[in-house]
Amino acid sequence: FQQGTPHPYSVIIDCATRELTEVYEYFKYITRENSTFTMYPTITDDSSTTVSTVQGQLYIRAHEDEQTTPTNTFSPVKASPLGTFAGGKLFGAQGVWVENMDSSDVQAFQLTDSNGVQRTPPNQISISVTNTLASDRVAVFRTTGGQGSTTIDKALFTSHATANTSGSSSFVVQEAIPSDTPTSGSIRVVDVSDTTATRETRYTYTTWSTSTFSGLTPTLDRTYTGTDTAYVPYIDSEATGTSISQSVIYSTDRYVLIRVRRHTATAILPFEAPGQVTSTGYSISTIRTTDSIVS
Repeated sequence: FQQGTPHPYSVIIDCATRELTEVYEYFKYITRENSTFTMYPTITDDSSTTVSTVQGQLYIRAHEDEQTTPTNTFSPVKASPLGTFAGGKLFGAQGVWVENMDSSDVQAFQLTDSNGVQRTPPNQISISVTNTLASDRVAVFRTTGGQGSTTIDKALFTSHATANTSGSSSFVVQEAIPSDTPTSGSIRVVDVSDTTATRETRYTYTTWSTSTFSGLTPTLDRTYTGTDTAYVPYIDSEATGTSISQSVIYSTDRYVLIRVRRHTATAILPFEAPGQVTSTGYSISTIRTTDSIVS
């Protein structure tokens, strides 16, 4: 899961885009008296690898490490074992991480990691392109220069010297992947020794961690060396409606290039504009000028 700076958590809760007030109500519902909701894993037998479950009405704290003396010891919170809600903010119990809440609540929580340290939420920002139509091809690339630059930075990453072999479903880079990289999306890899039109290949990935992009589709079509490069656009897909957006954790201001293309019915002249992603995000409206040549 994406948290900007790595800290340990033992329970991960997907809020299913619900407001945090509803999430808190659900916390109370599944841990109420007589609740038989299955909570797991919560209890371990130190003499084996068996992990047991417990009913919601009996759940009082996060799972501890399977050790005689646990590395992480959680204090029981019997009244509200997953977290409390006050002043418009959700306060997670120790070791509980929440994510994928309603966009209006991305800053409305405070967590305590498994080590007992309070953590404020990362700065989630939205990068969006509006005034689109379904089937528009939309991309937001990082650029190499400053304000107004239109040169795409195709060397954000350098391929690992030996890990990226043909047929692999992952791509390993030499650098640490920055926190503002989309949790899933596309990675474009450049074979610098290939001088043909096929030197750049686009793969989609489902997740990333540290220096590895995983779940590639398709798998690598060739073996990449330590001189090949790669880059990850913030947005690189077709619009399905009047806007397209991507949420990321803010890392630092980034200069970007926005491109919108459409060659289907009611084609438009290629739209291209530079921009800057800041701590408040970024949004731009597509200028739709009809292309009278393309039918």
